[in-house]
Amino acid sequence: MDDTTLIDLIPDYVLGSLSSDEQAQVDALLARSQEARDSLLAYEQTLAGLALLSPVRKAPAHLTDDFSKRLQTMAAVSVVKPPISQLPRRRTAWLLLSAAALLILIIGIVFAVRANANARQQQLEQQTIAQIINNSAAHQTVLRFADANNQAHVVFYSVQAADTDGVLVIQGLSVLPTGKQYQLWTINSGNTVSAGVFDAGTQQVMRLIHLQAAVGTYKQMAITIEPIGGSIQPSGQPIATGTLS
Repeated sequence: MDDTTLIDLIPDYVLGSLSSDEQAQVDALLARSQEARDSLLAYEQTLAGLALLSPVRKAPAHLTDDFSKRLQTMAAVSVVKPPISQLPRRRTAWLLLSAAALLILIIGIVFAVRANANARQQQLEQQTIAQIINNSAAHQTVLRFADANNQAHVVFYSVQAADTDGVLVIQGLSVLPTGKQYQLWTINSGNTVSAGVFDAGTQQVMRLIHLQAAVGTYKQMAITIEPIGGSIQPSGQPIATGTLS
């Protein structure tokens, strides 16, 4: 029998259910093959683990004698390691290892592509913000706070009435309680549409705002305080409003 077939007999070898000829062939294989010895160890460890799950019983005397003879036979045979190229290869094991390596590679590629896409998106947003802010034709809509003591500074920049992008410049807004966010709204003839949520910051922050329609279709902008993630419609009175020019 070839080595692959003999390795498949190792479970029966461990259980002592082989014929004397088969057992002798497996003994010879164990003497020369590290892979076979690893397989033998794995099956013996598996059986040892299963043994812990059942009550301890005394083994028949002949099994101990058989095992002792087997050990003596293995010790008497000199171990000769063949060249690596001659070691049997288990196709299933290699397939599993290859599949695992391929999966790791795919996951790495997906993360790299996603990170690159996010970085590219941030770069494009920064470029768009700079183009709007630095445009000499940009219109500025200052949002004025209902509380005259509020020293925050919020301005919306837009270039053309047909544009759907603008920039909200925010500075000095108070930090809100946990679970709350600021929400920006566009208003036209009583129709109020969300333009996104944002957080407070003592440092100046510039956010690119994507409107659902052209800037020119709206008359006013407003800010309210809403639950995290925003609301479909304002849940309270605006803390700041501005008229779009």
